[in-house]
Amino acid sequence: MLNCHEASFLISQEHERRLSLSERMKLRLHLGICRACRNFARDAPLLGRAARALADDDGRQDGKKA
Repeated sequence: MLNCHEASFLISQEHERRLSLSERMKLRLHLGICRACRNFARDAPLLGRAARALADDDGRQDGKKA
């Protein structure tokens, strides 16, 4: 069984690569019992978009133009 740290890592990795069948099964089992990780999984895409937008905005403030 995954702990929350491992589950949050897999949730993040899920947006970068295809998880293995074993990883997906372990993650789904954990998400079935952990509300905090379900909330993180729900919010992860928004967090990723916000981080990219912040990085893009930071680049423009350094004198770069988009």
